[in-house]
Amino acid sequence: MQRLPILAITIAAFSAALGVVACSDGEAGMFPGYSPYSYGQDRNATDPADASTHDASVKHPSDASSDASHIDASHDAGDGGDGGDGGPPPNAFTDAGAFAPDAGELTERPNHNFAGNTPTTSPAKQACLDCHKNGGAGMAFAFGGTVFADDAGTKPAAGVEVRVRDDNGTFTSVYSDVHGNFFARTSAATFPAKTGARTAASTAIMVDPVANGNCNTCHNGAAQAVIHAP
Repeated sequence: MQRLPILAITIAAFSAALGVVACSDGEAGMFPGYSPYSYGQDRNATDPADASTHDASVKHPSDASSDASHIDASHDAGDGGDGGDGGPPPNAFTDAGAFAPDAGELTERPNHNFAGNTPTTSPAKQACLDCHKNGGAGMAFAFGGTVFADDAGTKPAAGVEVRVRDDNGTFTSVYSDVHGNFFARTSAATFPAKTGARTAASTAIMVDPVANGNCNTCHNGAAQAVIHAP
């Protein structure tokens, strides 16, 4: 007669334990596959003669270097995977090969007369595609902006490679001039696209795709930080 209370207590304790397990499993099942992640960071000529930069280097993956082993000094530029095998998805510099030094042509032009710029004939910090568009004051560009050597946007960064790569793997690379300005007259890459910047020392990529090529519209020091060399 004394064994019944002990058995009842044992059954009650076991049932409570099952309830805890069921509750835990239920909460986990609310978000199947959930995995937390973090966010990172992203010329106003009147005739074609004012488009003073190198033609964009427009290539398809079949033309690109297969040196996917290039890893910069401070950021992982990607291993060329598509994310399907558990590796990182492609980024702007996937399959780009090693950094090759180059320089954009000077963008100083009399028509780039912006008060407050140094010099005033530099289009630094201007929203390039506001003028360089179909029907605009300057010839249409695919993308353009300014890259700086500091977060404050006071020191232009020259010779920085800016690369735009779409989901098809088609990309365009251009380099910044002595005032930090870069742009592409044309681009085989289509938006939305991945983008990034790199020097010989390091690489920085934007995690989220960009919707268009008017870089300084967002990277103006107010809406977002200026583009700065990695």
